[in-house]
Amino acid sequence: MKSICLLAFCMTAPLFFAVLISCDKTDTAGPDLSQRIRPNDISDLSDRQPIFDPGNQTILSDSTNLRWGISCDSGDWLAKEWFTINFNCDWKIPYWAAYYLNDSMLSLDTTRSANNKIDQDISSDCQARDYDYSYNPYDKGHVAPAAAFRYCSLAYASTYYWTNISPQHEKINQYKWKALEVSIRNRIMSIGNGWIITGHFFDTPNQQPDTFLNNRVAIPTHLYKAVLFMNDDSVFSMAAYLIPNASDTLPYTFEEYCLCVDQLELITGYDFFPLLEDGLENYLEGGNITSVGP
Repeated sequence: MKSICLLAFCMTAPLFFAVLISCDKTDTAGPDLSQRIRPNDISDLSDRQPIFDPGNQTILSDSTNLRWGISCDSGDWLAKEWFTINFNCDWKIPYWAAYYLNDSMLSLDTTRSANNKIDQDISSDCQARDYDYSYNPYDKGHVAPAAAFRYCSLAYASTYYWTNISPQHEKINQYKWKALEVSIRNRIMSIGNGWIITGHFFDTPNQQPDTFLNNRVAIPTHLYKAVLFMNDDSVFSMAAYLIPNASDTLPYTFEEYCLCVDQLELITGYDFFPLLEDGLENYLEGGNITSVGP
């Protein structure tokens, strides 16, 4: 069944102009949605209810990274100058990280060098260590990606806090996930602005982790991104991706893990970009961008 999805919503006072595209979730030319987002049979979504408190939207409401709102308020807030983390001390990984990028930032590249380090803004007992990542196939993956912050050496170094690290399977982190992040940055370079939320999904009862590195660090079953793009004329578009955090044996490219933002909300229980005007938010979240490549 086809549904009409909004790709872009252009506001030119006093008129509103919407550009619609067709979002065919049963296109037989590629893998269907269930294959894209649940290769290991993600739990039935028919009765899934939001399990996260959307939180107090006044928290950090002036943050550039959170200009369009807070997805959930479940963990410890770690507000860095360049990105914001919502962190779970028990899991030793973030629920998610939010950050803003523009074309000017991405045009810069500073000299940089960094190593993983303890974040002084939260107890060291909440944070992983190098030994947790020894002798297993998981990389120390950056949730807010280091490569996005090359415009400032301090920003780049801040991505190496343990609070911004999570177990990402080496075959995903170094291939599909890396390709996705590069494509998002390229899209922002061409459009102008982007707000990105990167987080973790656990396909388990109540979304609680059941697998850990070294019996300490939660291993998410999936990694996701929700992205809001905006050009200089205030034309908006959205994209979302949900990729299994497993050995890269799936026969699909990262583009084929694209889904509508409202679908990602249904799966995760989060409300992405809730401070957008409701009509605009609903239109955009129904949209499906098949690729973020140039």
